[in-house]
Amino acid sequence: MGNKPKLAVISTWKTACGIAAFAHKMVPGFEEKFDVEVFPLDQSIIKANEKKIIKLGDKIIKGIADRLKEFDLVNIQFEPGIFGNHPKDIFRRLFKLIDNSPKCFITFHTVKQGTKFRYSTLTRLAFTKPIRAVDYWNTRGLDIQYVKMYAKLNTPRYKNVFCHYHTRSAQRYVNVRYPNIKTIDFPLTFISKPEKARYKANVEKDRQWILDSFDLPQDTVLVSCYGFISKYKGFDTIIRAIYQLPDNYKLCIFGAIHPNAIEPFKYTNEYLGNLLGLIDRKAKGIPDIVEDLLESDKELSFSLQDIKKLYAENDDHIKINKVLFGGSLSDDDFERAINGSDINVMSYLEVGQTSSGPIAISLDLEKNTIATYNKCFLQLKKYAPNCFDQFDIGNHVQLRKLIELHTIGKNDMSGLPAYSQNISLENRVEQIYQAYLDIPSN
Repeated sequence: MGNKPKLAVISTWKTACGIAAFAHKMVPGFEEKFDVEVFPLDQSIIKANEKKIIKLGDKIIKGIADRLKEFDLVNIQFEPGIFGNHPKDIFRRLFKLIDNSPKCFITFHTVKQGTKFRYSTLTRLAFTKPIRAVDYWNTRGLDIQYVKMYAKLNTPRYKNVFCHYHTRSAQRYVNVRYPNIKTIDFPLTFISKPEKARYKANVEKDRQWILDSFDLPQDTVLVSCYGFISKYKGFDTIIRAIYQLPDNYKLCIFGAIHPNAIEPFKYTNEYLGNLLGLIDRKAKGIPDIVEDLLESDKELSFSLQDIKKLYAENDDHIKINKVLFGGSLSDDDFERAINGSDINVMSYLEVGQTSSGPIAISLDLEKNTIATYNKCFLQLKKYAPNCFDQFDIGNHVQLRKLIELHTIGKNDMSGLPAYSQNISLENRVEQIYQAYLDIPSN
């Protein structure tokens, strides 16, 4: 076959970032077809806001761009935030890389679908919710740049570029509006076929590793969730569900606060504090309504403080160790945790994402998986019928019942073997390789 074509991968690398984790898994797969070199994006510089440092970020991008003529194909792992903080900077840097690439494919991890901007909405938010007003204005700038990007890619000048999406709906959104852009779709996948076989052989070993880590007995049902601890993950819904289940059901949260959410001199992250408060109330058996009324300004005709004290002092209500925090894990241990857990739950809110690393790994490893009805997971269901169950966002009652059904095997996961066979790292790389052969060089 001769020498392999040369591939440049531009991404975050070896950092606490889902894009970096994905690139780290893709590179060994790419090496089956290409000679690969990774160009890391230094987030401490590229995401800076100071004018002088922005210029330094541009210099880093130019240094990468100047080398791209040496390669046959360039892969840009694209999430706007990893290329800068300002929309114009982000897309200027993106096209600096594209314009210097002989052939290029862009992996889109988020697809922006432009929404109509209303100045009346901006004015209302400016007076009522100033922070939201800033976000709304910034979103407008991002939407405008996305439209400009697709319009440019739709021209003959960029016939050497193809776009790679994780969902069919994202691909179709682009195809309908910009028919000259070449696109392919393939759901997110992390695990190669040999790795899948190895993990399958080690399920009990990985399960015991989790039990030992938390000093739990063998009859424990391990219900786990993953990722940075933030509101959009919906961990509070799983906590409410776990306290409605028998004591041997434990919730393991494998994740930590995102580094960017760590604030100076702040004792506890706001969302983490809310979770800890919820856990404390549930452990003591204090009804949510008691806490809600205590925090309100309403005049009360009876003493809720007395009720709270009664619950807090009654040992019969206390349920300790129902929720366990596993902290931030290495990529390998993250996969071991997913493999060793009995049930993996993705309780995400709707935030516009087109993919999720934890659910991709869970399906790769043919694990019992439950996810919310958000747009991302509804799209994933089209590739993975009869592979995971779903519940309405925030519905802890429905989630509790699904966990019970998974525990006793009364759930239809019959599609998992076929999914795991067809949706693999090898098949994803082969699709990309064929697209590379089909497009002309610039």
